[in-house]
Amino acid sequence: MLPELGFPTIYTTPLTLGIIKKTFDNKSDIEKIKYKIVDPDVDLLKLGAFTIEFIHVNHNIPETMAMAIQTPKGLIFNSADFKIDHTPAIGEPADLAKVSRIGQEMKYKIRTRNREDVRMNHRQGDRETDRSDVCVQCVTCDTAHQ
Repeated sequence: MLPELGFPTIYTTPLTLGIIKKTFDNKSDIEKIKYKIVDPDVDLLKLGAFTIEFIHVNHNIPETMAMAIQTPKGLIFNSADFKIDHTPAIGEPADLAKVSRIGQEMKYKIRTRNREDVRMNHRQGDRETDRSDVCVQCVTCDTAHQ
């Protein structure tokens, strides 16, 4: 897809950049990739009317991030499924303070599918986890809203 789009700048983590580069057979195409490694502790990305903030979250895949996207119409929280791991084997723990702040700033709460129980100190294994729909705010209120 990058060649078809004219190799626009991508905002990525080191792991994702490595995966992207592995998808190219042609070395000259790899050299055309323009990228910025994102640090969720410091980077805010301004793209036109949008401001994007990156948030550490945990997943089985290292370097997973959620995004808070400030738009002229309001704030959007976007994340794949994630887990809350206070002591991850690789990477940093989820930035629950940032997730909480974003949840408080949102005028409208969106729902996200989360494969983990959001109650602190309780993580279910993948085999015991049912589908649960929880809102971003639940990280701080300790309630699984259905």
